[in-house]
Amino acid sequence: MPTRRYTNKPFPSYRYLPGRTSHPIRDPKGHAYGKVTTPIHLGASEEAGRHPDFLFGVDLFNAGYYWEAHEAWEGVWKALPPSCEESICLQGLIQVSAGLLKKVVAETEGSRQLISKGLEKLKVAQGRRPNCLGLDFVPFITALEKAEPDLLEIFLRLSI
Repeated sequence: MPTRRYTNKPFPSYRYLPGRTSHPIRDPKGHAYGKVTTPIHLGASEEAGRHPDFLFGVDLFNAGYYWEAHEAWEGVWKALPPSCEESICLQGLIQVSAGLLKKVVAETEGSRQLISKGLEKLKVAQGRRPNCLGLDFVPFITALEKAEPDLLEIFLRLSI
């Protein structure tokens, strides 16, 4: 069954895997080479979960584009006050995404550390505000805590 999409934006032509594919930004063959990003401005932190870049990041993450999800979320994260729940959630998601990317390229220890740090941030934010960013983090956190490491990438999905 296909994963639900939250945007209609097309996926990049490949997912970036360090050491295996062209760097999306630095390499002229990269799928994001030469693209200009504009800073994001949010009226309130609660708008972050509805921002198109955040939603596209969810689509990217769910499709296994972990580096690209991180990039989509980073602009939204930078637009938020550092201590708000949305900022903590996004930082946790970014760390989990980076950890899964490291897992895919067999950097086991780095993967474990990043996923652990991200999980802790998600738990903190979830404890302060359930459904932060409009996401249901309970099954996501449960999957992170209980999934077999080799199956984590297959079953871990975000849902709004």
